[in-house]
This record gives sequence, C-alpha cells and structure tokens, in this order.
Amino acid sequence: MSEFLLIVPSGWTSLDWSYLSNNVADLTMTSVLNCIQSNNYSLIEDALKGCGAIPVESSLIEAKLIDDTYFLVRLG
Repeated sequence: MSEFLLIVPSGWTSLDWSYLSNNVADLTMTSVLNCIQSNNYSLIEDALKGCGAIPVESSLIEAKLIDDTYFLVRLG
C-alpha cells in the first residue's frame, strides 16, 4: 500500500470530509461537486457555517473535493 503526501497551499484549509459528509445533510458528494462545478458556493458555505465547521463571519471563496476524500476550502 502506498502513502501519499497532500500539500495544502497557503490560504486553504482542509476539513474532515468523512465527518461532514456523514453528519451534514446538505454536504453530499453530488451536491458539493455540483456547487463547485457551477461556482455557486452558497449552499456549501451555509452548511459549513450551520455546523460550525467555518466561522460565521467568513465567506467561502473556493472549495475543492479530491477523490471523495479530501475537502479543501479557501475562506475570505
């Protein structure tokens, strides 16, 4: 079994995708990928703020979901 090193660029935050996708109804792989593809992050932002994963005063600038495993967000 190989191990990979994921380097998260400065300004990005890695969130626990396993926890979020299993505990926050609006954060399914399909819904998140659709939001990312359409550059409409409001659903993701609202869900993350609602569950306390990101501060209420922040705004979601960009999100990436890699291989249904790594969920990265860039906040403003």
